[in-house]
Amino acid sequence: MTANDYQGFVGKGPGAQTRDGCSVELYAELQDASDLSPVLARLQHGDKVLELGCGAGRHSRALLAVGCRLTAVDDSPAMLAKLPVQPDRLRTVCATIETLQLDERFDAVLLASGLIHHPTLAPAFLACARRHLRPGAQLLLQRHPARFMAEVAPGEREPPPGLAGLTVLRASRQGDLLRLRLAYRHADGRRWEHAAWLRDVDAPLLAGWAKAAGFLPPQPLDERWLRLEAAAPCLNVSAYRFVALPDAQALRERLRSEAEALGLKGTVLLAEEGINLFLAGPAEAVQAWLDGLRADPRFAGLQAKESWSDTQPFKRLKVNVKREIIRMDQPLLGRGRAPAVDAPTLRRWLDQGHDDDGRPIKLLDTRNGFEVDAGGFEGAVDWRITKFTEFPQALAAHRDELAGHTVVSYCTGGIRCEKAAWLLQEQLDTPAYQLEGGILKYFELVGGAHYRGGCFVFDERETLGCDLQPQSPPGAQP
Repeated sequence: MTANDYQGFVGKGPGAQTRDGCSVELYAELQDASDLSPVLARLQHGDKVLELGCGAGRHSRALLAVGCRLTAVDDSPAMLAKLPVQPDRLRTVCATIETLQLDERFDAVLLASGLIHHPTLAPAFLACARRHLRPGAQLLLQRHPARFMAEVAPGEREPPPGLAGLTVLRASRQGDLLRLRLAYRHADGRRWEHAAWLRDVDAPLLAGWAKAAGFLPPQPLDERWLRLEAAAPCLNVSAYRFVALPDAQALRERLRSEAEALGLKGTVLLAEEGINLFLAGPAEAVQAWLDGLRADPRFAGLQAKESWSDTQPFKRLKVNVKREIIRMDQPLLGRGRAPAVDAPTLRRWLDQGHDDDGRPIKLLDTRNGFEVDAGGFEGAVDWRITKFTEFPQALAAHRDELAGHTVVSYCTGGIRCEKAAWLLQEQLDTPAYQLEGGILKYFELVGGAHYRGGCFVFDERETLGCDLQPQSPPGAQP
């Protein structure tokens, strides 16, 4: 999680506040869970349930009361301290949702409190839910009613049970984002405020996110709750990391043996500069292989991009040692991470026309010319390279064009623009960054702002739109 994930989320009032501005004492007062009835009807006594973002336990108590075996997750120790102590049926985990990696699968996952409306993290929340569900299990998802999102305005509103008053102090809109500032009053005189951003998530957007995360289409239970069933049994992951691997050959034998034993297929490239992988197989097997990889301190915290398919997309398993994990004819040895800018920050810079120091932005496309032809950022520099090994020579010939700017290199998923960013750092006298996660992460977090066309990908989908769905080729029938 970065600071920008909760930029603009602010809380104040008595007691502690969480990073997203929620007041712990306020949430401890909200113990009525009557709105949970559609969820409880879908659960059975003894079900293993994962509750993401449990807060002070308003829903947790109701889930325990009907006999669920509950794992409750929140990133606030103060919130978790408010939950009841039931060691036989309740486990608490202090962690961020988007990076959560537990070693078990659940009968149901609960994502409540309108978390699906988070401006940037909603797709990551869905991905977390999917990787923790057993085959055929369900995600129970709470949203804000469409009417509320469309009509909320400053003024008094009916307070939730346990409180004496609720006032909307501010409700303003910027595109599909709703800025809310609320004031809560308790009968004993305590008062809290909470400011937050909500993304207006319509049915097509949610359906696209659900499909990308490996769910069947959402099924409404009422105006607030949806049920999403886990579909697509084959988990596809991709990841890379630049890290010194002097033992690449020995590591190859171990990783290949473990992948073969788990029945995985795909490609793993190792070099002294790091690892680059594309693997697919049953979700439990893929996660087990990744857990084994992350047990090596050099790969601890490695984040994998996830997608789902009904069938295995690879024909065989290949684990090879190369000179570079992405060829530029300039290995990066022991460099670690290149300086990066995340998607929300880049969008903000492009919106305002400069970075936070007032320096103009220059976007540099590091992809091949035919990829750029499918789409790219408005005004980006395109040197029409035909392969990545041409990038160093192109930089040497055109570096004067970048002088006086903050340069942000970008590519499809991050690996080329990270390697390019290190070269830019070495050869330019101006700030240089990579776009964290490339175009695909930008699409996921902020959509298509300042981008035109689609993004070419090297698989059967060919080109993805800013909704991360395949685009029809020209002349195709809808």
